[in-house]
Amino acid sequence: MIVIIIGLATAIGSLQYQKQWVAENQEMVSIPVPAHKITANTVIQPSDLTEKKYIKAALGADVMINPHKIIGKAAVTDLYPGELILKNKLKPDIQVLNPGEVFVTVKADNLEQILGGNICRNMIVDVIYTEDSEKPPVLLAENAVVVAVMDENGKSMIEPVAVAQAAVQGITGRERPPKYIMLKVKRQESYEFTRPLNGGHILITQVGEVKPAGNTNPKKEQNVTKPETTSPVKPPEKTTPEKPSDNNQ
Repeated sequence: MIVIIIGLATAIGSLQYQKQWVAENQEMVSIPVPAHKITANTVIQPSDLTEKKYIKAALGADVMINPHKIIGKAAVTDLYPGELILKNKLKPDIQVLNPGEVFVTVKADNLEQILGGNICRNMIVDVIYTEDSEKPPVLLAENAVVVAVMDENGKSMIEPVAVAQAAVQGITGRERPPKYIMLKVKRQESYEFTRPLNGGHILITQVGEVKPAGNTNPKKEQNVTKPETTSPVKPPEKTTPEKPSDNNQ
């Protein structure tokens, strides 16, 4: 009798384990996938995605499961309907060239040229060229976008750390100072970047920052006290003078 009870308990325990295993490993989850073919270098929009159910346990760590982290990114290669979107299939939209845009790379001889070394991707910058003190500076590019920050070996560098940490680690907050800056500029502006070959130096100044793609939060308006408006004062109505009475004649 005891053996039977032990056997039943084992069977029940095994059944519970099997149910738990199935629940954990056969759970179906909805994953964002392309709704249609997305060609390479296309910036993905919400309408480009749909959902498809997959077994959760079968998904690898490199599968993108959050649609908000897909929207606004660009496809590295063609993506086909229903296929899983992997991390290495996406890139920031700033790496996509629109018509009339090109990439140029600027070499920095000192940190003062590149915002003290604290230059970052997504910054909007103006690029100024100075040949000597007797000639006025020339604006090479306006509202250029910083696409990449690289070291002397051309390797992409991480973003600088917080200011407090930067004070400890060095002026830039990076292990090594940046050496090359890749910019996205207008095609007609790119021809001006041959000027530094004749001497002089380039100075990069920040004028803004690219907003993250998919950020639909409207900018809050500042509370501005508006002057009170008053209704215009109406002029007094004209009155007709009274005629003298006949009794006074």
